[in-house]
Amino acid sequence: MIMGCKMEIGYIIGLSLFLIAVAVALLIYGIRIKTDNVLLRNISNKKFFNESDWQIVWQDNFETLDRTMWKFNAHKNGKRNAGYYVDDEKHIFTQGGYLYIRTTWEENGKYGAGFYTGWLETAKTRYTDNYDYPEPDNWLGFNQKFGYFEIRCKCPAAEGIWSAFWLLPENTKALSEDDELGTGKDGVEIDIMESAFYREKLSKVQHVIHADYNATHAPVSAHSQGYLLDDMYHEFHTYALEWNEKEYIFYVDGIETWRTDHYNGTSLVEQYLILSVEVGNDNVPWAGDPNHNDKSKCYDFVIDYIKVMKKRDCIDE
Repeated sequence: MIMGCKMEIGYIIGLSLFLIAVAVALLIYGIRIKTDNVLLRNISNKKFFNESDWQIVWQDNFETLDRTMWKFNAHKNGKRNAGYYVDDEKHIFTQGGYLYIRTTWEENGKYGAGFYTGWLETAKTRYTDNYDYPEPDNWLGFNQKFGYFEIRCKCPAAEGIWSAFWLLPENTKALSEDDELGTGKDGVEIDIMESAFYREKLSKVQHVIHADYNATHAPVSAHSQGYLLDDMYHEFHTYALEWNEKEYIFYVDGIETWRTDHYNGTSLVEQYLILSVEVGNDNVPWAGDPNHNDKSKCYDFVIDYIKVMKKRDCIDE
């Protein structure tokens, strides 16, 4: 009887401790969720980007699409995740001083039924596997090491379909089997803006840096908090990166949002610009299911401008 009482008391104490641990965990988790997203307008002691020490070295206002600077990436068989990539006037075009990368559902598309969209980049390297979309003879491209990179845009209002402005290293070593692990100096993926949170009914942007990844090695990633801003799907906002030899500094609407050296130090190589729209599948379930969207509609990534700057004392470097 005493033994039974002891066992019952022990059970009650153990259960109580377990419930307390669960409550604490939930409290911590709840706090973490609440602090993961920050209202941009509520950032205290705001720091703003100061252009006075900077000079524009390249800018595109998209009155037309400069095919000597922007090229299409066909992704070999035209597919990436659940999206098909094509370079045609329906999915990549300029209108009224804006660049449009449009996503549509096509029952009878080039690669079959599915969501079709576009991808533009400035990599100087000529691709030998670009198939139907070779670079023109006068191809120039653009890349830069260090500086300030800014986009002004509106993002597609769709679940599982999101836009991105990002940088990749020009060299073929980084993010490959020859990547020098444990350092970012040979190049990293810098995601300045991704609009992947429409499913959550949030106007939210997050900055991400990936390094040290290839076919056999998982990426070492650094993620900022989520920053909530006024309607990014129907209003224009700016998203920017200041990159130097010591750190990355991110901005939204000119307000500093995040600083990081990504653990392993910053990229020390030239990187090129990418404007893309992603269509999710089971590999990226967190962005939602694109099939939940109205397939009779089109979903637009609208870019007003891109500008790249360098510090004035670095112009000749």
